[in-house]
Amino acid sequence: MNIGNHGDGRTRRDLAVGELREALKFESFEKRETTLAEVKALLPSPNRDFRRAAKALIAEYREGDLVYWYRTPEITWQRLAGAEGYALVRDDLVIANLVTVLS
Repeated sequence: MNIGNHGDGRTRRDLAVGELREALKFESFEKRETTLAEVKALLPSPNRDFRRAAKALIAEYREGDLVYWYRTPEITWQRLAGAEGYALVRDDLVIANLVTVLS
């Protein structure tokens, strides 16, 4: 398969990976602040692994942490690398993640 070269040594694949890497920075996500109660509401899920992951995020929560619902940028969904879920943020760092939808 010819993936092409852009004259500077980068291939189309390199560019695509770079776009995804840039798009996957949390700052670029669609997001809204929410509450831990919204995550707790997901616990009745029939999926045991999902319940385990939700409980792990809840267990990490500390007073002052922020909870965000997020959705990765459209380019990630077009490239079958999209995700939607909840992130637990402490001191501007994502410390726990709960994925609810993958493309």
